[in-house]
Amino acid sequence: MNNELVSVIIPNYNYAEFLSECIESVLNQDYEQIEVIVVDDGSTDSSREILRSYGDKIKVIEISNSGAPTARNFGLMNAKGGYIAYLDADDCWVRNKISAQIQRLHAMNTDLVYCRMTILDVATNQRTISTESREGSFKDFFINHPGQTPFPPSTVLMTRELVARAGIWDTTLKSPAEDFDYFRRCAKFTEFYLEDNTLVLHRNHSKSLTANSLSRYYADNRLALVKLFADEYSEVNFLIRRKSWIKLNYSFTKSFLKSGYFIAAGRCIFRMFLPINI
Repeated sequence: MNNELVSVIIPNYNYAEFLSECIESVLNQDYEQIEVIVVDDGSTDSSREILRSYGDKIKVIEISNSGAPTARNFGLMNAKGGYIAYLDADDCWVRNKISAQIQRLHAMNTDLVYCRMTILDVATNQRTISTESREGSFKDFFINHPGQTPFPPSTVLMTRELVARAGIWDTTLKSPAEDFDYFRRCAKFTEFYLEDNTLVLHRNHSKSLTANSLSRYYADNRLALVKLFADEYSEVNFLIRRKSWIKLNYSFTKSFLKSGYFIAAGRCIFRMFLPINI
């Protein structure tokens, strides 16, 4: 293992439109010791042809379609660096993203640094800047904000030691519950610090959720929260668990109502008052 090497893990599924921009943004970093690992998750577009065109500049792993958590885990298994960074294939970085975060990580003596991002709404082409500025312990964030993640993976740089302690991505969960669960486990072992510069372009693909897809998000977020309760049971009393459970169900009640799925919304309301389970 090279302690100064940064392993950048890029899961990709049918993002040929953005893939070259994503990879180039890593290859053009002003931090020199970087390896690029792209895990193609069974793409059916021209992604694999684009990846092969880079030759030995990047390492390509091809798997059958299994989801981003599995793809990231394959990347972790092949990573050689002392630092790990994740980058979604439809996002890209500013040139000094890694060097700025390495400096901040060392200055704060921490294991995880995130940064601000420009959020691009693909449908409207509108841009906004992320406002999350919290630093220090995030242990209480996840139980107080069930179903929410403070930042996406593309903004994060972390040490390999933290990866070893927090574990791999849970492949039973789908976004955004996978991010909630992963960074919740990271928060058990380190404080999070902000590199207060906008170093990531994060694309937000607006799409209309079907009843089935929203129900899947709901189920995955319930599972992620139940995992939190089980993992940190001794530190979280009954009233805090119940409050967090009600918050999650209330949030999805509003989502179902907004989408016109009234029966599903009713189930959320009913579930608020039932014993906590998935």
